[in-house]
Amino acid sequence: MNKYNRNAAAQKVIMRDAEAGEGLTYNEKETRRAIVHSRQDMTQVVVHLSFINKQLRWVRFLLILIFLALLMIMIP
Repeated sequence: MNKYNRNAAAQKVIMRDAEAGEGLTYNEKETRRAIVHSRQDMTQVVVHLSFINKQLRWVRFLLILIFLALLMIMIP
């Protein structure tokens, strides 16, 4: 287990203990709604990251073309 996984596990335990100490309870309907909203949010994040990844690939491609053009200008 790496450092980040250990920190995440420790944070989870701390949050669970804090919520248990406050005595918060959630009804089943609120829990289901929160799960649906979380899934929708995660889907939206994945879509945004995929779009950004495509844009970055195009930027990399254009930078390579510019670099090659500059090399062609410098060589002769």
